[in-house]
Amino acid sequence: MTTNVFEVIVVGAGPGGTITAKRCAQHGLKTLLLEKHKVPRYKICSGMVMSRLAQTLIETEFGQIPDGVLATPKYISGIYLHIVGSDGKKVEHKMPLTWRKDLDHWMTSNAQETGAQVWDGARVTGIAEADDGYIVTIWKGETEHEVRTRFLIGADGATSIVRKSLFPNHRIKYVQIVQECYQ
Repeated sequence: MTTNVFEVIVVGAGPGGTITAKRCAQHGLKTLLLEKHKVPRYKICSGMVMSRLAQTLIETEFGQIPDGVLATPKYISGIYLHIVGSDGKKVEHKMPLTWRKDLDHWMTSNAQETGAQVWDGARVTGIAEADDGYIVTIWKGETEHEVRTRFLIGADGATSIVRKSLFPNHRIKYVQIVQECYQ
């Protein structure tokens, strides 16, 4: 078992995790960004950057989304919401269109260039509170790592290991959303 010390560990290399890791590293904090899958990782969802807030946040933090990250078509003009039992609603709004694996990979690379260490293929298997922060047990490859951190940030989605470990009685109700893409 190897032991490392970081000031900040961010679990999850999606948009929230990469922005957080990038910001922490920019402010001089020794930061580790963990992703359980190898990057670029497959994500079933597209990267429709839907809201103006999300578009502004990505552009402010990372710059303009490169053409190589954008899908075909590069932009869509809006979405149509179909709700069973209603007529539906067309929402016109220009949105960049990417595949999440490409968008997340670009943002993860940017966080790494800013100084955050990135461990992909790294699965969190345990979290324990310590006097000065947390001890996080991580399997990476065939090696178990015990990593100490002052701050632990869970950006690892609806089934968050961070939330489950630190707040075991906090139950989340899930809602299923279906996405269908047509040419």
